[in-house]
Amino acid sequence: MQCINIDVIISKCYVCGATPTEMNKLDVSTRMEVDVIAYEFGLSMLHAWIRFFECLLHVPYRLEVKKWQIRKQDRKKVQQRKHLIQEKFRKEMGLLADVPKPGGSGTTNDGNTARRFFRDPTLSASITGIDKTLIRRCSVILQALFSLYRVNATAFDNYAKETAKLFVSLYAWYYMPASVHKV
Repeated sequence: MQCINIDVIISKCYVCGATPTEMNKLDVSTRMEVDVIAYEFGLSMLHAWIRFFECLLHVPYRLEVKKWQIRKQDRKKVQQRKHLIQEKFRKEMGLLADVPKPGGSGTTNDGNTARRFFRDPTLSASITGIDKTLIRRCSVILQALFSLYRVNATAFDNYAKETAKLFVSLYAWYYMPASVHKV
């Protein structure tokens, strides 16, 4: 059994070794050598839905400042935008998005919330300010990944790469999370 250093998983993609700053450099990250042993861990369907949702939820919090890392001077703007988006989700979709659970056991972000977000890209885009095409493309990727149908691997790879290019062209300042990058 292979021993894994948890620090490496947190700071790098465990499949290709890309760091957060390298994940948005698609010409670099797509040429990195893949550790095929990492595929043995599999891919959790639920985890993928939630992580894609959280990625597309955390980007709009920062849209006014256009920075991945939030410094003290920008915290108030980001918190206000987060609160506004959470209120819109509650009022327009009946969702509690990104609300901490009592006792510090995570947030209200779950698979059902994520699936409802991706089910209506137009409404989700109007609430968050995220590009509707990007939301729709991410939804298609998640549905294809976890469907029971045979998927053309080459077409899927091209579609996923084009979606990554769209993400980077729109939000280059927000580093793609490793859980989204590995897909």
